[in-house]
Amino acid sequence: MPSRHTEIDEVVVRRLLRGERGLSPTRAELVAATAILTDEGKKAHVIADRLGKTVRSVERYRADIRTGRFSERLASMGGVVPLAKGGFPGIFTGSTLDVLVVGLICLCLAILIILFGRR
Repeated sequence: MPSRHTEIDEVVVRRLLRGERGLSPTRAELVAATAILTDEGKKAHVIADRLGKTVRSVERYRADIRTGRFSERLASMGGVVPLAKGGFPGIFTGSTLDVLVVGLICLCLAILIILFGRR
């Protein structure tokens, strides 16, 4: 059974992402939040401010991501896809870009059905 220090509570991660203070997150939860914010393209200083940590701490969390220290726990959150060595995991977060891409695909399919479906 995983220890409290390696468990990831998704509610805590969501609260971290909103920038809530007064939480006692585990390192794994901080790593998960860092992975999500990094995947969204946020800079280290922005992540540090959001999490209430130092830039150096964010760099350490990113090192944990690169080495796969919490990869099993991150995978349990769903959607973590490990990239090539040295990369950050891609996490589907339902970001605006993800929604736009899915929307464009659906639109293209609808146009194709309209054009070629009627004979």
